[in-house]
Amino acid sequence: MNYAEYEGLLRKRLGTYFDFKTDVSLDGRTYPLVAEHTARLEQTVLGKDNVVDYFDTYEYCVLSRHSRADGEAIALELERAKALVPALSKPCRTHKSTMITRIIAVERPLDHGQRAMIRSFRHTKPHRFFLHGWSDVRVYLVDLNTAEVIASPRGKRDLASFVPIA
Repeated sequence: MNYAEYEGLLRKRLGTYFDFKTDVSLDGRTYPLVAEHTARLEQTVLGKDNVVDYFDTYEYCVLSRHSRADGEAIALELERAKALVPALSKPCRTHKSTMITRIIAVERPLDHGQRAMIRSFRHTKPHRFFLHGWSDVRVYLVDLNTAEVIASPRGKRDLASFVPIA
C-alpha cells in the first residue's frame, strides 16, 4: 500500500467522528493530515436547559510520511510528539482530556530498535495537578510495505483502526 491509499483509508475509517485538515503547521513543521474531534460532557440539574457544568474532551490524529526511518529519526519524531501537547491542548477549568495520536507512516522495513523505541514510549501531561485536565500521547509506527503496526502502550487498544489493510 502506498501513502496516498493509506491516507484515504484513514479518512474513510475516521471520517464519521473526525474533521480533517490538510497541510497543518504545528510546532514549526507542516503535517499533511490532522484529524480532530471534540466532545462536550454536560452535567444538568432540574432539567435539560439548566447546564451547571461541563467538560470538554479533545482528540487529534496527526499523520506524517517518511520514506525511511532510522533510530535517530524515530527519536526525533517521539520528541516532536511530546512537543505537540502544548500546541494542541487547551487546559482550563472545563478541560477534561486531550488525546494526541501520532501516526508515523514509513515506506521501508523496520528494525528491532525502532520497534522497541515505540513500544516503550509513554507521555502523559497533567495540567495544574489534573485540576485542568490532562493530555496523553500515543504513537503508531505503520510500515506500509508489510502492513505492520507498532503501537505505544496507550495505543494498543485501538491498534486495529490504523492497520493499513482495507
